[in-house]
Amino acid sequence: MKNQKKITRTAFFFICFLIPIMGLTSCSKSDDKDDITNCTNWSDQWLAQANAYSAAAEVYANDPTVDNCGKYKTAGLKYIDALESVIDCVPTGNAKEYIDSLNEYRAEVNAIACN
Repeated sequence: MKNQKKITRTAFFFICFLIPIMGLTSCSKSDDKDDITNCTNWSDQWLAQANAYSAAAEVYANDPTVDNCGKYKTAGLKYIDALESVIDCVPTGNAKEYIDSLNEYRAEVNAIACN
């Protein structure tokens, strides 16, 4: 239960801190048609995963079963993957910190013991 509270606080911090920072720093006047990532609507690319992760966290917090834990971990990893997909929208000066944060968070999610 203590591990769950730490992860929930970490998830809350990650969602409340990193996402607004991305929103403030990823604006670009570039409209390069060759870019795979469209940075004018980058939030659409990860918002569905953020909502799924939030829902899975709530379900797991209310019913901490092994199955719900697995769903929580999977949703967390999909959310991190979605955030990685918008790396091209992060300004170059912030990219290393952004990637480091994602790697740290991925390690925390992978460390959740669902048994």
